[in-house]
Amino acid sequence: MAQAHGPFLLSCHMDPDYEKDRRSTKLLQCAGAAIYRANTKRAELMPPALLALKPDTELVFGGPAELLAHHGEVPVFVAEQFLREHPVDELLAHEVRRSGVQVVAMDREKP
Repeated sequence: MAQAHGPFLLSCHMDPDYEKDRRSTKLLQCAGAAIYRANTKRAELMPPALLALKPDTELVFGGPAELLAHHGEVPVFVAEQFLREHPVDELLAHEVRRSGVQVVAMDREKP
């Protein structure tokens, strides 16, 4: 969830080569993450190399508590409590500082 709020390349788990190298910049980008970023108004903050799609709260989570509840398999009220204690920007800062993070220059391919 924190990575979806920042300038992280999030690969599509449906890409046939996903299991070979999840960090490859050649993988398809996650459409769900792109829509989530639009839903949460984070898309406008992302670099142009990252996939950008239109908002759709029917198809994709409308906010961080919904996403966290789903992936954490907890009720939304538990996710909301966690986010009150650990705001998204705090979690994002933690992700940026992680030792495995690497900066990769990318160009957005033209369709």
